[in-house]
Amino acid sequence: MNEIDWALLTAIASLIVSGGTALWAAALQRTVSVNDRKRFMRESITTLHDTLQDPRFRDSRERFKEHRATPYAELSDYAKSDARRILSVYGVIARMVRHDAIDTKLFQDFWEGALLRDWDRLTLFVEGERARNNAPTLFKATEDLVACCVKDLSA
Repeated sequence: MNEIDWALLTAIASLIVSGGTALWAAALQRTVSVNDRKRFMRESITTLHDTLQDPRFRDSRERFKEHRATPYAELSDYAKSDARRILSVYGVIARMVRHDAIDTKLFQDFWEGALLRDWDRLTLFVEGERARNNAPTLFKATEDLVACCVKDLSA
């Protein structure tokens, strides 16, 4: 073979090696991305489980069930404290969902029904607390998460 043939063969071999390396890197990146997504989902479910199974949160939810139709002015300080604890937990979760620290669909699969029931029970409290504090956006993060869940249910 002459010099041109060797140069051509070397160039072709180089292209094959480069192409193979690029394909290998792309496959590795897809695998890493899938593994990162799985890790994110595991961490999300652990965070959600730990937060939503906290005994104080669960006890507050259980006690507040009886206050669904109770006007704000008639709620005891203990009931108001329970409502604030519930809304505080949901507020943190709502912000985590908003900033993609927790997967939205995973939250909805895991806890959407409970959030919607709790929000329904807390509506009078939220209205009263907003009026008392002259803060129309109080608990807005939780309200936005509820709206997201309701929108997805109606879609």
